[in-house]
Amino acid sequence: MTTIEELRSHSVIEVLTEHRRIVLIMLLMLMLYGAVIFELIADWCKNGDDAHGFFVFALSLYLIYRKGDVLRSLPCEPSFAGFWILLASLGLLVLGSLGGEFFITRMSLLSAIVGLVVHFRGWKVVHALRFPLLFSLLMVPLPGIVYYQLVFPLQLLASRLAIVGLELLNLFPVIREGNLLFLPHYTLEVVEACSGVRSLMALLALALGFGYTLRTRKLSRVALSVLVVPLAILSNALRLVVQAIIVKYWGIDIGTGAWHQAAGLLTFMSAAVLLLVADRILVSLERRCGTTFRTMSVVNPNPTVLS
Repeated sequence: MTTIEELRSHSVIEVLTEHRRIVLIMLLMLMLYGAVIFELIADWCKNGDDAHGFFVFALSLYLIYRKGDVLRSLPCEPSFAGFWILLASLGLLVLGSLGGEFFITRMSLLSAIVGLVVHFRGWKVVHALRFPLLFSLLMVPLPGIVYYQLVFPLQLLASRLAIVGLELLNLFPVIREGNLLFLPHYTLEVVEACSGVRSLMALLALALGFGYTLRTRKLSRVALSVLVVPLAILSNALRLVVQAIIVKYWGIDIGTGAWHQAAGLLTFMSAAVLLLVADRILVSLERRCGTTFRTMSVVNPNPTVLS
């Protein structure tokens, strides 16, 4: 008599046999990119600047799952171009591994996934998944050459905006020199961690994911994405203003202790709130413009054209 355990084992074997090609591909990908995936997840865990990678990965999977009906309706049109994409991806993996460049190896992983989809399902499937695939790029940390090109200008901009805010409040004299803020008895330095790149990348991922899942109009999606940059910069400057005030009136120990550790989270939260407020304003404007347009159409449904 067949036991329940035997039935379960047979069902698992049948599933693996039916999808053996997928299982083999997954095993091969793990052999080639296991170390790359492990190092990427380790970066998400260790570096607060890259922690939004978990959110990007989870949302990308959800968006692909939500496209299930669309994917099943598409014809299977394998393309040999996927083989060449895979070959180029493996070349990038080798180059990145030899040069110790993590960004290249991680981009190789994403391009290899695209190559597999093209090779086995075709370009129409890639087109249907274009947003999740492009969105997943945000889970890869920026390369060092790009990161440091962004950091220093943002450091200077944050210090300039902070000095403007402090001068408007006029609570105490303050002088700026580069990325240094000279307070009475203290000097604050706007270091790399305070440049705002951390909140900028995380907020961009939030705006793109929020806009794609909850907003249907392309104009709203684009507007939210564009607003990310000024909102991230303003919230970071506000954090510097608050930190300068804390240092002046409560001392450097409080200003650089627990507060400084929580500053990144508070900056992101304030920028996220501002992003939601901006979204509500955009929705209100869209409704108002739509109502005005409909009213004009009812009042003058057949406008007379003068020749």
